[in-house]
Amino acid sequence: MINVRSLLRLMIWVYGLAWAFDYRGTDEGGSPVQFLFSGISLASAGVVTVLAWRGLWVRPVAWLALLWLVYLLSTPVVALLNHVPMGQFVRNISTSVLVQCSLFVTLAAAAHGFSSRDIITPLLISGVINSIWKMVHTLIIAGRPLAEVRIELLSMAQPFMLAFMLLALTLRPRVPWGPVLIGSLAVLAYVLSVTRSAVFILGAAGFGCAIAMLRTAGQGLLPRGFWGVKLMHLAVCAGLLLGTGLVAGVLSPTVYERWTTRLFHTEGGERTEMDPSALTRLAEIKAFGALMDQEPLAPIIGLGVGKSYYWDESYMPELAYTYYLPDFRQSVRDVWFPGHSIWTYAYFSGGVIGLAAQAGLFAGGLILSFRSARLLREAPDYGAEAAWLPFAGLLAYLSLSLTFNVLVERSGGIVLGIILGLPQFLHAEVWRRREAAGTPRTGDLSNLL
Repeated sequence: MINVRSLLRLMIWVYGLAWAFDYRGTDEGGSPVQFLFSGISLASAGVVTVLAWRGLWVRPVAWLALLWLVYLLSTPVVALLNHVPMGQFVRNISTSVLVQCSLFVTLAAAAHGFSSRDIITPLLISGVINSIWKMVHTLIIAGRPLAEVRIELLSMAQPFMLAFMLLALTLRPRVPWGPVLIGSLAVLAYVLSVTRSAVFILGAAGFGCAIAMLRTAGQGLLPRGFWGVKLMHLAVCAGLLLGTGLVAGVLSPTVYERWTTRLFHTEGGERTEMDPSALTRLAEIKAFGALMDQEPLAPIIGLGVGKSYYWDESYMPELAYTYYLPDFRQSVRDVWFPGHSIWTYAYFSGGVIGLAAQAGLFAGGLILSFRSARLLREAPDYGAEAAWLPFAGLLAYLSLSLTFNVLVERSGGIVLGIILGLPQFLHAEVWRRREAAGTPRTGDLSNLL
């Protein structure tokens, strides 16, 4: 006879580890290996869904899952109305589907008595493997020069890894060497790839950690003598940054020069009055607006996920001159990857409805994770780190979304969905304690179905 709980545990780990060796594909299409990774993720999530169907619809996180599911069901209708090729639609919607899968897997784990560690651990293991693998694949297997790559070195788990490290440094009374090593790997990837937005990711996650520390202190859950060890942790942070910078300098002697160029003399900046990265986004946004003006319903329902677009012609001379690409116009006349920004692409593909769904996902997740942390009073041994991790993690991804589309890569959907679902574990733990104590069902976890 099949042990449902054991099978669920296995599928949760398979789902968490399936993307560890994933990597950024090409515009021409994914490799068979990438399709295999996606298939394993979908299959394991499907098994979890079948085994734990009723557990998927337990409040409060089930409201987020229901919101996102309604949005997903609307997307093929919009795509068909706008004649979007199904291949383009399926490839672009797959990451959003994985957000739903992650929500279901997390809800199922919480409903069947698993701890948050059971899903955070495989996520961190995959993040570490993926961070190393992307560097190896890009620099060694693909043989691309370090100076010519950036996004290819980055894993979508790295903002989560940074939030995990900062929360441990903020809330643990001792130096958390494990989280420090995990976070250092993420910092190294950002330094080597010369990613300026990493500063904002660190700032957003750090802001979330500061709120977590103040709120936890206000609940009286910090141990005696806690504040005295924070100076040591500040020294650890300073040493981390210095050590990572030194390692990056050894691995890439030109990294400091590249950072100086990227911060103060952006490549191509001497040939344009505006930052080239900003130019590409403006060219994209202006084209979005022109295409949407041609369809009366576009502001409401959008033009469909996977809809082909172009970059506005008025920016082409400057962009071609900036990047020394005479055929630049040809390469951006038929584009269908999901844009540079999650917000502008949400409006382009889904109109006000799509934008509201994306905003509701982030806003709902932040509100839910912030409010759920108050339950620590009833379960102080649950751990302040675990309680505040979804809040700090979501702030990190919200910061990333301002400059990058979080849902470009499959792993982004997996990680984001898991973070959104993490508050359910604390709710489930408190509800079990209330039930054992015979507490009246005030604010319970009643099933939606």
